[in-house]
Amino acid sequence: MNRSAGAAAKRLPGSERKQLAVQALAGAETISELSARLGVSRKFVYAQRGKASDALDDAFSLAAPDDGVLFQLPVTRTWLRQAMLGLTLIWRSSYRALVELMQRSAGRARQCGQRSQPAAMGRAAGPGDQPRAGPLRHSRGPA
Repeated sequence: MNRSAGAAAKRLPGSERKQLAVQALAGAETISELSARLGVSRKFVYAQRGKASDALDDAFSLAAPDDGVLFQLPVTRTWLRQAMLGLTLIWRSSYRALVELMQRSAGRARQCGQRSQPAAMGRAAGPGDQPRAGPLRHSRGPA
């Protein structure tokens, strides 16, 4: 590639690069004609066409993997205890539901859950606090 073609490619704004890619995909002009008209190399035109083709493939792909890994989270016993306590106190989940959740997701709920949740609940109450025993109520929501 000669220096003038490289300089022309660097000066080409994004909108013109996009237009170049669309024209290259359309095939109305050859790659050589496009590169000569804009003063850029054929390699540059092929690269822009490739980017546009990849973008179109992504936009129209049928299988969009929604279950791909978004991030990884190191799960420790401390983290599990905090999660179980949060589910119990904030979302008012039952202990039985926590055990079932842990069994289904990690396969080790009985080992971690049955000992951790009562201990965490004991630590959550202040010293001298006694748990209140009262009637259980079920709210059915608005009628």
